[in-house]
Amino acid sequence: GSKSSMYFDGTGDYLSSTDAKDVANLDNSDWTLEFWVRPTSAYGSADVTFLGSGGGVGGGNATNGHSWTVWVSTSDVYFQYWTGSTYTELTYSNTDVPINTWTHIAVVNQSGTKRMYIGGVQRDTISTAKGTISTPSVFVVGNDPSLNGPFEGYIHNVSIQRDFCKYKDGTTFTPS
Repeated sequence: GSKSSMYFDGTGDYLSSTDAKDVANLDNSDWTLEFWVRPTSAYGSADVTFLGSGGGVGGGNATNGHSWTVWVSTSDVYFQYWTGSTYTELTYSNTDVPINTWTHIAVVNQSGTKRMYIGGVQRDTISTAKGTISTPSVFVVGNDPSLNGPFEGYIHNVSIQRDFCKYKDGTTFTPS
């Protein structure tokens, strides 16, 4: 069969769903979040969000901002989440997410330990008991829930698997 992806032009395109908020509710159970991304322009000085969930309005909490986001700045890739009292994040250099190249990104939770994989290699890990990730009211692809971080490029195969950690600690894999 043929493969397809979503294209975002960086000027405000995004896909959003309030129906997917339950799937995007990354609680304390095991879970896997993964997708492919192909940026088509340099990141510049603005933060660019691949996908996230939250309240849908600018701000720093799940009521009026983000529950979690996967985003990139000029120097780093982040998985950032809000627990109701603080932000916590996994971070890795974005040199592994080059322009005009497909890159696989995965974030998993296994027994409370969150790990970020880029291109099948574990890049950051954090064990936290800082609380449950705040419950979202919307799920957004191609921008952040506040619509302040538009992405330019392609996103493919977004997958959120609840109650299942696909990539165990120390796993290195070839994304397919």
